[in-house]
Amino acid sequence: MSPGSPPESAPPRRTPVLALLGALALLVVIWVGVAVVGGDDEAEPSAGETGAADVAADVVAEGGAGASEGEEGDGAVTVLGADGDRPALALIGDSIFFGAAAVFDERLGDGWELRLHAVPGNTTREQVAGALEVAAAEPPVEQVVINLGTNDVTSLRPLDESTAALTEIVAAYPDARCLHLVTVTDRRRDEGRIERWPEAEALNAAWRGIAASDPRIRVVDWADILRRADGSEPVLLEDQVHPSPAGDEVLVEAIAESLAGCG
Repeated sequence: MSPGSPPESAPPRRTPVLALLGALALLVVIWVGVAVVGGDDEAEPSAGETGAADVAADVVAEGGAGASEGEEGDGAVTVLGADGDRPALALIGDSIFFGAAAVFDERLGDGWELRLHAVPGNTTREQVAGALEVAAAEPPVEQVVINLGTNDVTSLRPLDESTAALTEIVAAYPDARCLHLVTVTDRRRDEGRIERWPEAEALNAAWRGIAASDPRIRVVDWADILRRADGSEPVLLEDQVHPSPAGDEVLVEAIAESLAGCG
């Protein structure tokens, strides 16, 4: 053995590079295993959206007086009550309209071709594209119902953003005879307590301001209907904002009355 050489019995040393490569290989194996095991799992829908999706899917599946095929919740336009010679009515909304699809079809499908574009969770800004899609369809719609703003309030969107978006939606229907603007729930309800919801009140005030600027716009005051029904039976809301089955009936009836009053 020459001077300075290591003892022959000393084990070879692993370099830091080899150790790092080994650790990375182990991580890749673990990641692949997790992906294979969990790849078939699908995210569970939230409790608030499942019922609405089922209702709209049932209407489409059953044909609902001529319903066209569309995927629930994906932003597709669902056509209900179509018969070829009915005037067209646009229904632009979020989960509230999405959940009321069957009631719209039952109550209004005999007299209207209903073009429903309602996406749970969408804000007013997020529904602009859908409103434009409905507006571009032929023949043009005669009347429009808009129920948006709840998600703007719950997600704390700036009021000027919401107002600008609603103005764009209204402008997409220059030839509609009437537009019907539904106000949003403006009271918080929790275990029997009913409190003001200032952000929702401010949004409703902005909605009424837009209505005042266009003689074609009529306000369907859902907030006022709920306020007058507080403490009565049947209960019109199943949670803070979503109508109960009885609430769907009351809301759609109020919309039907507003449609009938269009000059």
